[in-house]
Amino acid sequence: MVRPTLEYAATVWDPHLEQEKAPLEKVQRRAARYVFNNYTDRNPGSVTTMLNKLYWDSLETRRQNMRLVMLYKIKNSLVAIAAAAYTFPSDPRTRGAGRLHQEYALHPALSNSFFPRTISEWNKLPTLVSSAPSLESFRSRLGGSLLQSGMRAP
Repeated sequence: MVRPTLEYAATVWDPHLEQEKAPLEKVQRRAARYVFNNYTDRNPGSVTTMLNKLYWDSLETRRQNMRLVMLYKIKNSLVAIAAAAYTFPSDPRTRGAGRLHQEYALHPALSNSFFPRTISEWNKLPTLVSSAPSLESFRSRLGGSLLQSGMRAP
């Protein structure tokens, strides 16, 4: 019941400062204690163990995945946002095929907004993931690439 509220429109408002992310993660950690009915164990790492047993990704990871999925939808015209107005292919000689041009953003408000931040993450994806033929395959490949990099799948 709480997670949809925490993730509502998260592709747009996703915080980038630790002081903004920590209170959100704290809610999920409290929820893990609630699920296990364990409010007394205060050993270091006990809540992290609970989260691992539940296979819950951090909310930050979930928001990152939502941003990447939204960029995939924009790039492949699955939503009514004109991709040509916001995304430009980069030079394949220097960045590889399928990568997007990343504008230089001087102001932190712009550099941490949706397109600059997400394009930076998009360009770090393996080509196999970013060139997925369908949304479902993109989501599954995205989860697989996170597993290979040491993160849990969504």
